[in-house]
Amino acid sequence: MEFFAGARVVRLRSFNNKYLMAEHDMKRVSLHRRDAWLGGRWTVDVITDHLNKPALRFQSWCGHYLAVDRKVLRQIPDGFSDHVGWQPLQEGSCVLLRCNLVDYLRAHDSHMPWEPSVTVGTPSWRQHRNWYQWHVEVLETQEQPPIPPPFQPVEATFGTSTPWLPSPPHRPMRPLRRPEELLPPRPWLPSPPHRPMRPLRRPEELLPPRPWLPSPPHRPMRPLRRPEELLPPRPWYPSPPC
Repeated sequence: MEFFAGARVVRLRSFNNKYLMAEHDMKRVSLHRRDAWLGGRWTVDVITDHLNKPALRFQSWCGHYLAVDRKVLRQIPDGFSDHVGWQPLQEGSCVLLRCNLVDYLRAHDSHMPWEPSVTVGTPSWRQHRNWYQWHVEVLETQEQPPIPPPFQPVEATFGTSTPWLPSPPHRPMRPLRRPEELLPPRPWLPSPPHRPMRPLRRPEELLPPRPWLPSPPHRPMRPLRRPEELLPPRPWYPSPPC
């Protein structure tokens, strides 16, 4: 933890002088030779992991956190996940960053364009030990609160009294007024002349009178006919020969 003591913003440089960068898609993490102003800056937060041990949390420029997702290094927006806590382990002038007790931050020496340049793995004492070593460059430090001045007790002086000051003159409190007294008086206005109310009319009185029309002449009803009378008469045909 001494490499990150009092550090607020840091840069992580690998063994081949490449910096850990946060890509602009807010998901991938890679290594670059040239340090970008925003991509290579990581804000450090001290947290407590799921084992109640102090750990570090690295936040990128977009607010996402450095995390391990299925052996692949990613940026995730969840800052309370178990995969964002990193434990720094000192190794000489460098530091190893461990996550989940088994995954270590690793930088590749040579890789294909389609392969990630930074992943996680387990270091070995025989080969490629330097792949897991990182140099910490502190860019900003946390502001320390100002130290308060030392406490100076006040010596009590006996035999001295405070000079007597006369009390201010008593001012009686104004009595509360009723709501009608707070409003200004309303001017007197004469009442309007009385207008008698018109009596209600019946519905037939509200409609205009219907004009008188003479009744149509009486037309007698035609008597009903039998069904055989409604059909036309059938023509007569001679009977066929027997």
